[in-house]
Amino acid sequence: MSNSVGEKIIETIGSLAVLALSLGILGGTLWFLGFFGMLSGYSGPLNNEIDDNTPPQWEEVVVEDQPELPAPEPVYWTCYWDPTMNENWHDDVACSRGSETTRPILLPDWSFVTYDDMMRAAREYEADLNG
Repeated sequence: MSNSVGEKIIETIGSLAVLALSLGILGGTLWFLGFFGMLSGYSGPLNNEIDDNTPPQWEEVVVEDQPELPAPEPVYWTCYWDPTMNENWHDDVACSRGSETTRPILLPDWSFVTYDDMMRAAREYEADLNG
């Protein structure tokens, strides 16, 4: 069992590397758990709790009286394609002005109407509503 000087140096360096790695892992674990908080002022991510866990004090906000402005009402009607899925093609257009909505029956005498026919009639109906 003859060990040369080179083998002893390599064995010593390996032992020192394992020792350094072990100390690093131990130190990192202790830091993570917060054992070094007294030294660094930081107690690690697990012990980062707030000491005073009371709810904040609410302050009353006083808002000066402001005149209430009326909501602007649209001044014109808009008609748009809105199919109803009730197999009645004549009511597939809706017209609205703000919150007011109507669903006219357009082209009631026609037995078959297309999208283009309905939108043409809707534009005419819209023009009548907006007078």
